[in-house]
Amino acid sequence: MKIVIATPLYPPEVGGPAYYAFNLEQALVAQGVKVRVISYRFERKLPPGLRHILFFLRSLTVVPGSDGIIVLDTFSVGLPAGLAALIFRTPIIVRVGGDFLWEQYVARRQEATTLSSFYLAPRFFTIKEKIIFKLTKIFLHWATVIVFSTKWQADIWQQPYNISPAKIKYIENFYGHKKNTSPRPYPQDFILVWAGRDIFLKNLTLLQEAFALAQVEQPALKLQIVTNVRQAELFQVLDKASALILPSLSDISPNIVLEGLMFNLPMIVTKEMGLKDRLQDTVLYIDSLDISDIKEKILLLASRAGYEQGAKAAANFSFTHSYEAIAEEFINLFSKL
Repeated sequence: MKIVIATPLYPPEVGGPAYYAFNLEQALVAQGVKVRVISYRFERKLPPGLRHILFFLRSLTVVPGSDGIIVLDTFSVGLPAGLAALIFRTPIIVRVGGDFLWEQYVARRQEATTLSSFYLAPRFFTIKEKIIFKLTKIFLHWATVIVFSTKWQADIWQQPYNISPAKIKYIENFYGHKKNTSPRPYPQDFILVWAGRDIFLKNLTLLQEAFALAQVEQPALKLQIVTNVRQAELFQVLDKASALILPSLSDISPNIVLEGLMFNLPMIVTKEMGLKDRLQDTVLYIDSLDISDIKEKILLLASRAGYEQGAKAAANFSFTHSYEAIAEEFINLFSKL
């Protein structure tokens, strides 16, 4: 079997798509699949449109002769690589890992709109955003299979993008093995870590305001903000952290939460998330729009009783989902086409 992986990022670039593409490639190769990866290079610096055209031309050189293509986004590489696959009648499996339109809209308007509410009301889109929505809808129509990591996002997308239920499949994100085997002890110095991209939807400003309120009651609390680091550096931070917080407006299948669980970190996460069915009561949930709720959950987790309960819950979470299993699931999807 010959598979092409189209991804916006690939090592040495950092980010979820880069790590996912690399590890999926390795797992597919280990199972005897011939894999070619195509990702943005010099095109990244070009304006949209021209960037897409050049990536489409590059895709035309790798898609012919392949048994299928796995596309790791719906717009930046999805559209040009999908068009190349359509021309050569190559099966397209698109893995939906985020929502580019929602991210663009929230960033532009600086508006606290959750993903679950985004498509339920009329929005004042710019011409660019209207184009993104229309072209994403067209690309999803081209796709042979649409893979979601959570049912939560699939339910949000199905109606606005007019997705046939027959096209929808689920492959969960990577859940790694534990780095630690026992619950973390209550720390002498409480260090709460936030890690991610400093963009509006990650809600960092409200977190800092809520943390300042918590510090009024417990001045010794510390907040560590981590951005733009490689995974190895992030793991060093998580190993030394006391707890993790993710107060995003919404998050679909956040890698940082799954990585935190590998280190048995007690966590506070947004209730607007696609992993609730899997995590259940493993973490503390917050209303990411409510500064008081964020503050109170920080104080709860910083207390001995709250921390020990959270540490035990994190240590008891035992689900794993390897890249080998993920590769097998993609192979099985292609074998049925």
